[in-house]
Amino acid sequence: MSAQIDELPGGEGGNQGGGNGGGLLPLIVVAVLAGGISVGGAFFLAEKYVPKPEHDSVGGSGGHSLDAEPTGQEKTYEVKDLITNMSGPVKTRYLSCDIVMEGFASTFEKVMEENEYRIRNEALNVLGSYGYEEAQQNGFMERVKIDLRKRFADVLQKHRKGDSDLITQLYFTKFVIQ
Repeated sequence: MSAQIDELPGGEGGNQGGGNGGGLLPLIVVAVLAGGISVGGAFFLAEKYVPKPEHDSVGGSGGHSLDAEPTGQEKTYEVKDLITNMSGPVKTRYLSCDIVMEGFASTFEKVMEENEYRIRNEALNVLGSYGYEEAQQNGFMERVKIDLRKRFADVLQKHRKGDSDLITQLYFTKFVIQ
């Protein structure tokens, strides 16, 4: 049995000198080069494909269209605590919701703040027009979302310049029917 152990490759040979570290050096070189190439490639791609922020002043001149050049970054505006009675013979049912709207226009938040009372009024009119029976149907939330976007587009079109809708997405963060 001891004769078999002595015959194993690398058991007594002359390789035990300084040859074991030679296989580790190429691995280290490959790891360093791979890391360097990855960082360099990421920097190059980020430099090439990530848009640089443009500093343009949107001043008091009224000649700029709000949606002429989207900023590339969505902005949000939230309308909270919309509560209204539902239509129908029994006025004990109510609908309560919070809405978050997104848009790309550079002055999205400003326009939304200036028109918040109009937006709230239209939202309450739309929400109050639904009956409890309608609210029980499949797809009711999606229908409300579509109706609100249409109504908001009409209201905001009167108070801004440009042809496309200011609001690109509308989300409910709370939607309660009781």
